[in-house]
Amino acid sequence: MKQTRRPGRPGRPGKPSNGGTAEAGGLRRFFVLLVFVCCGLIVLARAVHLQHYQNRLLQEEGDSRQVREVAIPAHRGPIVDRFNNPLAVSTPVYSVWLDPRHFDPAHINTVAAAAAVDTGALRARLKRANKRRFVYVRRHLSPHAASSLYAMNLLGLHLKVEYRRYYPTGEVAAHIVGTTDIDDKGLEGAEKVFDAVLRGRTGSKRVVRDRHGRVIKQVALLEPAHHGGKLELSIDQRIQYRAYRALKNAVVKHNAHSASIVVLDAGSGEILAIASQPSFNPNERGKYRPETRRNRALIDMFEPGSTVKPFVIAALVEGRHADVNTRINTSPGYYQVSGNEIKDIRDFGLLDLAGIVVKSSNVGISKAVMMMPGEELWNTFDQIGFGRLPGTGFPGETGGRLHDYVQWQRIDRAVMSYGYGIAVSLVQLAHAYTVFANDGWQPSLSFVKGNPHFEKTPVFSAATARYVRGMLRGVISTGGTGGSAKVKNYTTAGKTGTVRKYYLSADDQEPQYLSLFVGFVPADAPRFVAAVMIDTPSGGEYYGGAVAAPVFSEVMTQVLRLANVPNDEQPLGHFADARALKRVSR
Repeated sequence: MKQTRRPGRPGRPGKPSNGGTAEAGGLRRFFVLLVFVCCGLIVLARAVHLQHYQNRLLQEEGDSRQVREVAIPAHRGPIVDRFNNPLAVSTPVYSVWLDPRHFDPAHINTVAAAAAVDTGALRARLKRANKRRFVYVRRHLSPHAASSLYAMNLLGLHLKVEYRRYYPTGEVAAHIVGTTDIDDKGLEGAEKVFDAVLRGRTGSKRVVRDRHGRVIKQVALLEPAHHGGKLELSIDQRIQYRAYRALKNAVVKHNAHSASIVVLDAGSGEILAIASQPSFNPNERGKYRPETRRNRALIDMFEPGSTVKPFVIAALVEGRHADVNTRINTSPGYYQVSGNEIKDIRDFGLLDLAGIVVKSSNVGISKAVMMMPGEELWNTFDQIGFGRLPGTGFPGETGGRLHDYVQWQRIDRAVMSYGYGIAVSLVQLAHAYTVFANDGWQPSLSFVKGNPHFEKTPVFSAATARYVRGMLRGVISTGGTGGSAKVKNYTTAGKTGTVRKYYLSADDQEPQYLSLFVGFVPADAPRFVAAVMIDTPSGGEYYGGAVAAPVFSEVMTQVLRLANVPNDEQPLGHFADARALKRVSR
């Protein structure tokens, strides 16, 4: 049977052949491959472009996110006394801070407890931080407390090394050494005066941090830290302690308002001790009252009273207005000047110049001062430093008050001769007495060991200075006003002063006084000068010889022992140096 081929249905195409299918699949693969090749070329081209043409930009961008320059703290230089005993040192401490972006508030109680801060206050600071990346938890944390925080290893919790000032002597030398602020910048005392010497220079280094701000490694040391230099003061810590203790005991004993003491090396002008009451502990920042921080020996002005009488006598003798034979009649114990009455405590009768100083006669000295022009008295006060800054450089030091002589009336000259109408600081008064201790010349003052700017200023002739020095020995003898200042087994010289203070208001009923003593030892070969001021003693005693002089004796006894000064006690005689005065040639 003949087979026939069935024709396809009209309008329906037949199936494609195998050759067409393979051709279409190849085209698709080629297209996909071409796309991948092109993408790869684009990526490669971009990589080449970034690597060769934008490498520096990308490196800077990367470093800006991970590489940081951080400071290397430098500690402040130490302050030591003349024997290298520490007065101020810097110790490492830690400041704790948080990065609110990474810190988990769930740990806030733990952190606050470890840092010993109030939890509520810390939480409030975090809330106020907004988008800030830095919030202090506490500054100057001890290493022991900081170690527990470091061990927590919390994200967003950071510790920074800083330095805090520590003062081993506490309140004993507080007014000399001074204080620093929380950023270790000098605020008062030697810390402020010598801040440029003591302050260190912070270094820097480059480090890599992770995304949480933690340091991974150090990349480079950019600049090493330069620690501050050591400051060697003229202060003797042993003398400073004894002066402070004696002064504090006197304030308690006499229930005084305040007090100060200064001890100088007579020849070099170096300040060996300076103390004031009330004092403060510089280690307890923020706990002391502002008035306790005043270095009263440098800042407070007062009328020096009878302690200026030896300078008036020296000016009279130096100007040849009087000599060892001059006699002044002080009877009947009072004297009228321009309608004002000047009194002595009793009628001393006829006195020579030495007797005026030994008996501390106001009548005698006010009559004697009229024998010389006011200009000469002013020049004498000016030469010994009254009315001028003492030059220590300490903040707040006063130059006192000395009015121009052209403004003086007779009464001004009279009261000025026994220490009223002028004002000085205790440092100025102690410095002035070095003139008598050094045969008429005065050294420059210094708080630095070795007195790098030492100068000698001539004021009186050696004969005049020795003559007055003999008078000042007489003040300590029997019949003088300063017997309580005597240092056992050593010749002692000095002058008492008792200054009546002005009433502050009409309500003041009881008179108030300043008790003063200034002198030097040993009197025959002076080594040390000291001045003591007790402000407003109460309890019945107020004379300088009864209140201030014993403090001088106690302190100088210790000073001479510490300095190993040989015993020099010998009979006083009768002002043997007066004979030399007759041979003075001008």
